[in-house]
Amino acid sequence: MVIDSYQGRGIGKAVVFDFAERLRKMRYRYALAYVSPENYRALAIAGKIGAEVRCRDICIIKYVLTKDGGEMCRS
Repeated sequence: MVIDSYQGRGIGKAVVFDFAERLRKMRYRYALAYVSPENYRALAIAGKIGAEVRCRDICIIKYVLTKDGGEMCRS
């Protein structure tokens, strides 16, 4: 979560990439994030890096962290 006054500065995207790299080093294959459909900034970040997004009452973002099988979030 990024405080409103700090949004739009790339902090959220930096956190996502840092967190993804840490999980990748721990050999996780993917990470899930649950986001409100109104959180357009988090959904925009997910879209920019190629994560899979599915929305109903809540949005589920799937970040693929592994390189095997050709699956990898784009930067």
